[in-house]
Amino acid sequence: MPAQSIPASQQAQSGPYVSILNASAHSRYLDHQLVLDLLEDTSLVDADALAEVMKTAAIKEASLLDVLFDGCFIALSDKRDLMSAYDAVSQGFLYQPWAKKALQSALSQFIPFEEMLFSMGLHPTNAFSESFLAELALSTELITISQMERARLLCLSRGLTLGQALVQLGLINIATYKLLIDSWSRYRNGHLSQTQLREMVQNYFAGFNSSTEWLKLSQSVRGFGIFCGNLDLLEALDLLVEAELLNEITILGVMESALERHASFEQISAQCSMVEPALLTLAMKLQKRVHSGETTHNSACQILRERCALLAQVVE
Repeated sequence: MPAQSIPASQQAQSGPYVSILNASAHSRYLDHQLVLDLLEDTSLVDADALAEVMKTAAIKEASLLDVLFDGCFIALSDKRDLMSAYDAVSQGFLYQPWAKKALQSALSQFIPFEEMLFSMGLHPTNAFSESFLAELALSTELITISQMERARLLCLSRGLTLGQALVQLGLINIATYKLLIDSWSRYRNGHLSQTQLREMVQNYFAGFNSSTEWLKLSQSVRGFGIFCGNLDLLEALDLLVEAELLNEITILGVMESALERHASFEQISAQCSMVEPALLTLAMKLQKRVHSGETTHNSACQILRERCALLAQVVE
């Protein structure tokens, strides 16, 4: 269960509870850059006021949170939420971008941070509780419940998908991850029943491990290409991997998220900034030229690397 929120009657008091908050902030909330990062996308404090607050905090050697609260720039409930988000990030429990997103929602909807984590599925007690991949991996005994708990915590702290966490923990290998994505996609396409899906994972993943360890994405997760109606996408992704602009574990994580969220690969890729859309479009064109013999793999990879460098310069 999420931590209980502080009753409104206590929030309105200026007695012991506020003193405890202040004492805690002085001893634990002195990473000014982290506080600034958490505040960055909120509308709590404008830039001019924040600049003055930073000067005051430096003079007093105090926490920005204390100075913001003492100067009436933020309410007690805002301070509580900022402290909770700060703790989640600084203690390595929650990936910072996820903490910032949860904080923004908590502040805008006037819901305590801990409760917001629970509602967003980012609380350690319920993260990935509705994940199809988690249910599949547990029901087919690829992992145990205790291993699932380890993976859940790693996901939260590093911003990983469940499959990526399972690979990082050594609970499955990259080939098994590919099998899960491919068979799951075929299930979503209606080519496999749920029973067939589970039997496939249970009975054939060992053979899959030995035979497809080094197969390209276009060969090993063809089911996903069929699912999204774009087999050329897999060829383009293989080209980006060959050019060393992407790695397979990142791509598989995007595929996993697309399947979990019932979204397109391109949509999830854009959300997580996996690759510039222009670069993916170019890779699609180049892989067709490779197939037609108009260019070679090496030339296509070089073109992609040069374009990536140009795009990076534009961003800078």
